[in-house]
Amino acid sequence: MRFIDRGKPGQRKGICAASIVLFLNIVSLAGQTNPYEAGANVLRPELKLVSSLNLPGSFVSSQSIYADAERIFAASFQGDLFVLERDR
Repeated sequence: MRFIDRGKPGQRKGICAASIVLFLNIVSLAGQTNPYEAGANVLRPELKLVSSLNLPGSFVSSQSIYADAERIFAASFQGDLFVLERDR
């Protein structure tokens, strides 16, 4: 098998140099990333599980659950609609 280089003579060196520079930039950026640390004055919301319920069906999208002031509506992928009372 024979490879024919149809590009400019210095093009291969330029591509090699560019790939080395790109690799070094990626390595240096990876070493500089730090995880985010929230300060003392940042509000962190808390969620508590009050009760759980096992509903038959698949709820695959965020639009399948809806709630108003009095009820919670859950529509499963299988076509079942569940209407639950809100306990306050």
